[in-house]
Amino acid sequence: MIACTMQGHSIAVVMMMVCTAIATMSHAEAFGSSMSTGTRMLWAPQMKLRHQKRQNSAFGMEPVSGKQMQRRTISPLHMANTESEEEAAKSVALQSLQDDLKQRVVLDESEIPSLLVPYAKKLDELTGGWALQYADLSPATETSPQGVAFLATNAAYAWVGLILGIQGEFLLGGLVELAGAVSFWYHWSQLKYGTNRMEVRLALLTDYLTAGAALITGVLYCFTMGIQTLPLDVVLTGAAAIFCLGLSWVWEFGMPYLFWHSLWHIFSAMTGYLVGQAHLTTYPPMS
Repeated sequence: MIACTMQGHSIAVVMMMVCTAIATMSHAEAFGSSMSTGTRMLWAPQMKLRHQKRQNSAFGMEPVSGKQMQRRTISPLHMANTESEEEAAKSVALQSLQDDLKQRVVLDESEIPSLLVPYAKKLDELTGGWALQYADLSPATETSPQGVAFLATNAAYAWVGLILGIQGEFLLGGLVELAGAVSFWYHWSQLKYGTNRMEVRLALLTDYLTAGAALITGVLYCFTMGIQTLPLDVVLTGAAAIFCLGLSWVWEFGMPYLFWHSLWHIFSAMTGYLVGQAHLTTYPPMS
């Protein structure tokens, strides 16, 4: 009986302890929930502000003062100014290009003396356009160092013509002088205007005429004096001139042409001088 009573008390005590533990856990959970809610309520503004800052940073926004925000982008006024500056720069570049084109104006056929135009067209028909083709010397121009040096080689003709004229060889000296002047005109036009220009083609045709006249006169002098009596230096310089002319036709572009055709000017002028000297020796001018 006593054992049953003690057993009943033990069960009652255990049940009371279990109930107490459950009640304690419930109160603790409620307290924790209330604390969590309070903490969230306390930190909500700060969390919201941090979240807003992250969004602003992602979209290029930053707080200025309080709730005011500004975008980290170029203002429309600044963009308009930049576009205006770019348009102004383009306008200046376009105007500069137009001015350059005006300086390199293409002469219309109506502005070119009609005396040579029919002959140029006829020569084109006979040769299929080959005879009046000429080298593209770009990027050299009439004012570039290589262009100026190339044009300066025509001075050899002027020097030879002057010396022969002073010595009394007026015919060959005058033709060499004229050929040098026309050669300068042709190559100056070639450097200035570029390819496929009528004014350059007409200058080339004129160069053929004057250079051909000087060349034919020199050959006639040689036959008159006798080929077998020609000095060796005449033959060597003449061969060197023809060799350089041929190479300038092979490499008919840019610097190779400038180099080899410059040598043609020098050696051909030297050949003319030697032929003139030989002719003066064989047929001295009448005093």
